[in-house]
Amino acid sequence: MSLATKSVLIIGYGKVGSGLADMSRKHGANVSIIEIDPVRQVLSKAKGFTALPPHFINDLLPHQDIIISCTSNYEGHSLGIEQLLLMHDGAIVFNAGSGHGEIAPELARLGEFEKHHAKIIIQAEGDDLRCVVQKMDSKKEIKILSSGYPINLRNQKGTPEDIIDLVFSAMLLAAIKAKPDTLHKSINNLDYSIETEVANLFKTNLKDKTYSPVLMHSTDLELDERPYGGVVKFGLPSEHLSRFSLARAMFRPKSQTEGHYHSNSEEAYFIEQGTADMIVWHYLLPEEKAIYHLKVGDYLTIPTGFFHKVSVTSDEDFVCLVIASPPFSIWDQFFS
Repeated sequence: MSLATKSVLIIGYGKVGSGLADMSRKHGANVSIIEIDPVRQVLSKAKGFTALPPHFINDLLPHQDIIISCTSNYEGHSLGIEQLLLMHDGAIVFNAGSGHGEIAPELARLGEFEKHHAKIIIQAEGDDLRCVVQKMDSKKEIKILSSGYPINLRNQKGTPEDIIDLVFSAMLLAAIKAKPDTLHKSINNLDYSIETEVANLFKTNLKDKTYSPVLMHSTDLELDERPYGGVVKFGLPSEHLSRFSLARAMFRPKSQTEGHYHSNSEEAYFIEQGTADMIVWHYLLPEEKAIYHLKVGDYLTIPTGFFHKVSVTSDEDFVCLVIASPPFSIWDQFFS
């Protein structure tokens, strides 16, 4: 496995974390740092790293390929169930810290359990752990390394495939464009135009992407049945709509939803029909609940970290548009 272009999140910028950050960057990784100590935050920023305090970890996790926890965390833990659910399919987690609380105990025990409506299966894979996470129709796998080798650059003897591709492409292009009368028996430098041409071959070609408006018809819409009613999803592919998602939620009279919050997505509700109460509270302050009485034309925003629960008060259907940014994900849904 090559580190080039990979996103690496390092939790803790002490001796171990700073060394791993430097090594990862030298191999072409995009490195972010989570650090609680303000002095270490400044030190890591001085070296050009993106450094943020711990409460930003959930914002970063969905975009990370490799997560390395290297703190001296003896109380609590850096990575728990919520953080696992936010990671993308194929993410790699490594405990390089000196504390016993780097990873939640539930993630280190073989077996299976349910949390936040997701089924989590922990399996042994050699010295490492394989976490299979299933929720509704979605499934992903995350590897937790425990064998002492956080980043194996090759995963086996030999050279990474992408390096072979680059070198072979450059050699082939040089051979095609070579002029025998200009070559000599000593080392011949590769012409810069060849390096540039090869680099352009491996870059994403913007012309291959379609950035065009998309008109959707009723036949394109997907209806998700829910206990309270249903959600009509505007299922646009991510290349057409990548910064927010839009859905129409329909609730039966006198129905209720289960309270949940999002770590990444902010939501906005625009009421189209009926009346309902939205009960809202911050996950750290469960005793301080607020009730918003919603009617047609009202607009309500839900920040990240706030539980919200709909209770329909009318004898007619309650219908609202729900906008989420970043786009709604079932993995970013945590229940009380």
